[in-house]
Amino acid sequence: MVSREAEPEPGTIFRIGSYPVRAALAALVLAACARRAPVTSCDDDLHGMWVAPAGQAEPDPLHLGPAGARWMMLDNGATLEAYPMFDDAVPPAGTPPDLVLAPRVLDLARTPTLTGELKRRVMRRADTCDARAPVQITRCADDTLELVLVDPPLPLTLAPCSYPAPAPARVERWHRD
Repeated sequence: MVSREAEPEPGTIFRIGSYPVRAALAALVLAACARRAPVTSCDDDLHGMWVAPAGQAEPDPLHLGPAGARWMMLDNGATLEAYPMFDDAVPPAGTPPDLVLAPRVLDLARTPTLTGELKRRVMRRADTCDARAPVQITRCADDTLELVLVDPPLPLTLAPCSYPAPAPARVERWHRD
């Protein structure tokens, strides 16, 4: 006599091939894959969407964007890039109408610390200036980046490029979205 394992009754939901079991397994797999490891160090993978919390940034195009502004960070290992996910080409009040601002880009290098520049191209007809300002990420923990930065100033003149004195540095804390 050959013994057989008991087979479930036809129509029960616990069969491996049944829809509810397959859906539950798929949901578990997706949940496990969708979870990102929390940022605990600046050596961690920092790619993804980062948000300046409400009330932190001034709603001024010269600052890093309005409160709640999102920046997309690309982590290339030795270097990082961040791009604004909001309209960053709006000139501040009083800017001459023929001045064109390109969106900013944040370029960082993983040296002993994360340092780099916040850059913005400014154009008027054929004249172009690339405004640059220093940035350093001083802390990465609890899904938060602490940045010390200065906004790139708009040039006083474009041919040749001349800039005003830099503004004082400030600290911003971005949270992973």
